[in-house]
Amino acid sequence: MKNYITALSEVARVAPARLPEIFMKLVLSRITVGVGPQTFFLYDFHNRPRRSWASYTRPDTLRGVMMEINVRDGRSLVADDKLRTAEELREETLPCAEILAVVGRNTVKHSCNSSWTLLNNLQQVASFLDAPDCPRALFCKPARGLKGIGAILAKRKASQWLVDSRLMTSIELANFLLEQRDEYGLLIQPQISNHPDIQRLTGNGGLSTLRIVTAIIEGQAMVVAATQKLIGGNSLGDGFLNGMGGNLVAPVDMSSGVLASAYGKRPGNKFILDRFVTCPASGEGIDGFKVPMWEEALQIVRAAALKLRREPLLGFDIAVTPEGPIVLEANAAASWVMHQITMQKGGKDIFGEIIGRLDLPAAQRDRALAQMALV
Repeated sequence: MKNYITALSEVARVAPARLPEIFMKLVLSRITVGVGPQTFFLYDFHNRPRRSWASYTRPDTLRGVMMEINVRDGRSLVADDKLRTAEELREETLPCAEILAVVGRNTVKHSCNSSWTLLNNLQQVASFLDAPDCPRALFCKPARGLKGIGAILAKRKASQWLVDSRLMTSIELANFLLEQRDEYGLLIQPQISNHPDIQRLTGNGGLSTLRIVTAIIEGQAMVVAATQKLIGGNSLGDGFLNGMGGNLVAPVDMSSGVLASAYGKRPGNKFILDRFVTCPASGEGIDGFKVPMWEEALQIVRAAALKLRREPLLGFDIAVTPEGPIVLEANAAASWVMHQITMQKGGKDIFGEIIGRLDLPAAQRDRALAQMALV
């Protein structure tokens, strides 16, 4: 009930003339499709025809659908482990984010290539951090992380490291990293920079990436959805997180790589999404911006999808750097949430027909479609 009161108070502040209409739609959405205020406003139901509501897929069902699609014969997902993903893609010499070292991985339970630099104790990590060739800015993230949770940016300041607003010695940072890691390990990478055009657009030093969804159909890799994630505030990462961190998502025209206006939440809004024609930090126009090296990004993501074809519906995070596009990671539970927002269509309409054609055993396709109530 508290969420309903807060949401309606927000409507009364932002769009008072529509309060009675939106109140009725909010009640109807609970009765007819079982969603509350967060999902109602996230998918813009107050501006969508009621007949379209049932085509949207709720966030809590997405993981199950994607697991049904991408898990075969009980085998663990390559895309769920960023280190294994990097190993697979490097076999095809595809451009990937550099991994300098891996902290605290349990290689008995989660094997990996012996060529990686594995750091398993305090002295090893501290020695790595103090090495003359260690980059002055490091990005660290869990090998099995989601949505940027657990990511750490460490920058060298004289003889110490700055993490958030805290200065640490190398020993202290090493201990901190060991405390943060789980059995899959923590990946240490150099900080990656945006292409200058994207940097000008966002006006932010963080990395704003593409999420491109691919499907394997009749042995070919098809690009079926694309969204540009844009850091809109002071976030370390570009994870959308339902817009709560100030980040934005913009639709990408897949034929041209041109963006349309983005979606996000204005300061003070907890529920209502708004359209952004310009980036808040820079004032630069989003609508009409062409993603640099778009065609190269598509070539790379198709090749990556073919390499990981056993998992036939994946979302790839692609960074367009000054040197060109690179693969950051693959996501077995590719967020349909952001694509449903940017494409203004329900997941059943976007992906239902695609899932029905995936290179999968028919029974497995049918189980995935059943979870989406399409069969």
